[in-house]
Amino acid sequence: MVKTTSKSLRRPGPPAAKRKLLDATMALMRKRGYAATTVDEICAAAKLTKGSFFHYFEGKEDIAGAALDHYCALRAKQMSRAAFHRQRDPLERFHEVLDFFASQAASTRANSCLLGNVAQELAQTHPQFQRKCADRFGQMIGMLAEILKAAKVAHPPAFDFAAEGVAALFVSVLQGSLILSKARRQKAVTKENLEHYRRYIESLFGRARQPQAGA
Repeated sequence: MVKTTSKSLRRPGPPAAKRKLLDATMALMRKRGYAATTVDEICAAAKLTKGSFFHYFEGKEDIAGAALDHYCALRAKQMSRAAFHRQRDPLERFHEVLDFFASQAASTRANSCLLGNVAQELAQTHPQFQRKCADRFGQMIGMLAEILKAAKVAHPPAFDFAAEGVAALFVSVLQGSLILSKARRQKAVTKENLEHYRRYIESLFGRARQPQAGA
């Protein structure tokens, strides 16, 4: 979900055992949350001993922070390969970003964002997680704002707007939609709300999205 550089993508990943623990923690926290996830469950899901766990991590809080970083790194790598980066027109690129997140929300098993889950559960009680979540969301907002600024230059909008504010609204719509989707047990909620947001973008620029070749 955050911006990366080619240099960061060349860094070696964690050892196999550590990665299994991180993957297990990530999956359990997405499904159950931090409080309901135990070290025993993490070890069982990773099929590793507690000795292996404490070789890499001091405790649950330590691995939770590492799992959040692991999740964000995986999302960043996925985003770095997304097709929208190849789109030259910045306004259409922003539309393709919306397509990307709508597709992700429809396909993910947990139908949730670990970053959003952690922010909801731990931001008020764990300052280190609050700072981490704020920083990650800030990076995403910054990336989207840069696309919108370029779109404003290429396609002067019908109504002027602050790119950072509209980018932050996207994050709010996405995260709120994931919560509502879980509450209703309806994955379509996120896609529908992102389409409402798309209509808002179209109204700001005074133009509907152009039909795509082959669509």
